[in-house]
Amino acid sequence: MYIKLVIFDLDGTLLYTIKDITIALNYALKKNGLDEVSIDEAKYMVGSGVDVLIQKAVKEEKKLFDNVKEDYSLFYKDHNMIQTNPYQGIMHLLKMLKQTGIKIAVLSNKPDNDTNNVVKYYFGDLFDYVLGSKENLRLKPESDGINVILDHFKIAKENTIYLGDSNIDVLTAQNANLFMGACLWGYRKRSELDGASIFFNSAKEVENYIIKNNNLLANGAIIYDKPKGISSQEALIEVKYALTNNGMVVEKIGHAGTLDPLATGVLVILLNEATKLSDYILASDKEYLVKCKLGIKTDTYDIDGTILDTKKVSVDDKTLDATLKSFLGKQKQVPPMYSAIKVDGKKLYDIARSGKTVDLEARDIEVFNIERVTNIDQNNEFSFKTKVSKGTYIRSLCNDLGLKLNTYGIVSDLRRTKSGRFSVDNAYKLDDIKNNNFNIIKMVDLIDLEKININEAIYKKVIDGKMLKKDELNYPKNSDVALIYLDKLIAIYVYDENMDRYKAKKVWN
Repeated sequence: MYIKLVIFDLDGTLLYTIKDITIALNYALKKNGLDEVSIDEAKYMVGSGVDVLIQKAVKEEKKLFDNVKEDYSLFYKDHNMIQTNPYQGIMHLLKMLKQTGIKIAVLSNKPDNDTNNVVKYYFGDLFDYVLGSKENLRLKPESDGINVILDHFKIAKENTIYLGDSNIDVLTAQNANLFMGACLWGYRKRSELDGASIFFNSAKEVENYIIKNNNLLANGAIIYDKPKGISSQEALIEVKYALTNNGMVVEKIGHAGTLDPLATGVLVILLNEATKLSDYILASDKEYLVKCKLGIKTDTYDIDGTILDTKKVSVDDKTLDATLKSFLGKQKQVPPMYSAIKVDGKKLYDIARSGKTVDLEARDIEVFNIERVTNIDQNNEFSFKTKVSKGTYIRSLCNDLGLKLNTYGIVSDLRRTKSGRFSVDNAYKLDDIKNNNFNIIKMVDLIDLEKININEAIYKKVIDGKMLKKDELNYPKNSDVALIYLDKLIAIYVYDENMDRYKAKKVWN
């Protein structure tokens, strides 16, 4: 069911108004010498409209109906915000619907002016259309009000869901031939809403249902060509904003492999459930095109930093090539102070900005390939390309290169051309995303682990996080393995030697 329109009942579905209604009703009943009602009595009167509510309350004293209704209405208008508040999760649900472009409306048996005032007070301009009772317009349980809303939006019934919490709402949906979701967070039990199309225990369940049926929650990655001048975190904010403007739901977003503001190129942006795969993508090798400037020392090891010293440069091409090649292979590298590495819970660049320094341990890295691609120019700049292991800092590489050449070296320009198997040639720019001209790589295609297709019986064990025997997977190796069910990544399992079983490392339901 592809949903384009959601119609909400007001009392008991969006708002917890039962206390206000009971207070107003009892004020009117007491003023007219009638017995007050309990909140339990009042809540079963709600849903049929104010006239039916008061008729039930006055019981045999029918002649007092007009007086009670007038007193009730006046009091409610003056005091209708005493106890009321939106139900838990309702605001998040409404904002999600608004963000994705799904139309939202309210249908209430309250007078139209009152309904609009209440909705405006609690929800501002979130709703696209609000309809209460009007003269010569039959509302719930008749279908006239529903038809007015459908005609306003020109949206078909098969693309509409009606949400309510009373038997009157069920009848309204049935009379209008609408798909009806019974909201069990209101006043009534499931057994009292017999005939509803589906039952929801929370606003979050409604949200999940709509997201799933409209395929709004994308789990995967966008290969982004990060522009110069912004941090990786700022890049995430820009991309998320563009995606949500396109109607997508982005609950979680992250990246695999930070790029400095100076750098451009491949930034693997992970969406929603794919954020759990960051460790696997971070482990990938990276390729860079680097412009290095010799003879300058800065605090950040790049051209954006503060100049600390300068030194004469005297390097020929033969010496430069030989020095570059000396970095090939496995080695230890000390990361720069201006980096996102944490020491005692604090990021190094925060420590550096405070004027402090710490002794940093050298880390294991590997340089697989490194070669010069331009000659040194009059500004002592040249470019080289390199392929390195995870955790390698190109700024430290340029700094170490300068020291080996008996001078200084900094990064003056940097472009990541590849991260794992994801190339900048297939990366998207921000305008591509804004114009909906991009592809999302599925989770199953993001990782390079061995992939095993599982059957339904194994799938049921996996989603419960149960251990699996080797023969159940028919996989003899003792390494991480990706489990696939119906072409979707379901879990990553790892072998436990002590248990002689595969156990769950990550599971996606």
